[in-house]
Amino acid sequence: MRKPFALTALWLLLLLAGCTDPDPLNGPGTETVAVLTDSVPLDPPRYGIRKSTIYGITPGMPLSEAADRLERGTRETTAGAATVYYIRGRRGERLGYLEVAEDDSSRVGDIHVSNAAAATEGGIRVGHTFDRLLLAYPKLEVRGAEAGGMTYAYSTNKAFGLRDFSAGGARIDTAAVPPTTRISEIVIVDRPAHLRTPKG
Repeated sequence: MRKPFALTALWLLLLLAGCTDPDPLNGPGTETVAVLTDSVPLDPPRYGIRKSTIYGITPGMPLSEAADRLERGTRETTAGAATVYYIRGRRGERLGYLEVAEDDSSRVGDIHVSNAAAATEGGIRVGHTFDRLLLAYPKLEVRGAEAGGMTYAYSTNKAFGLRDFSAGGARIDTAAVPPTTRISEIVIVDRPAHLRTPKG
């Protein structure tokens, strides 16, 4: 009597194993490459980077108007120690930092966003790949790093820091950048991209 019961139990286990989806989130046969190459949270972004503004802060505005969201600090740059203001989000998290304007220390300069909780109008976040960045901003201009600096890809009013990729030269063909290169920071530039390179 036990033998038929054991065979039935074994058959049921095999049936259940065959019906179980090995990837319940994506389903069988779905592409998961984007999840593996992009290192961004699955949660939707909590902050938007719209044109030249994030969290109500825009280059050129008085620092005093954003004082409730800023925390003064010091950051080491290629030019030495510099005073910066860290941006604190609604939950107290650090979104990045801003520099003071080059011509007026009472005003906001470049804004460096390093938290993946923020996304541009094109849906780009820190941790996304260069391949994905090109889809959102097909007219990028890539410029080589200065000595000890980072290579950036420029759109109209933003610069995207490229992690683990460095090249010299004024301009670099986008095809020379590995598609899996990740974005390390998003910079809202204080002046048009063709005039300068972000510090840091």
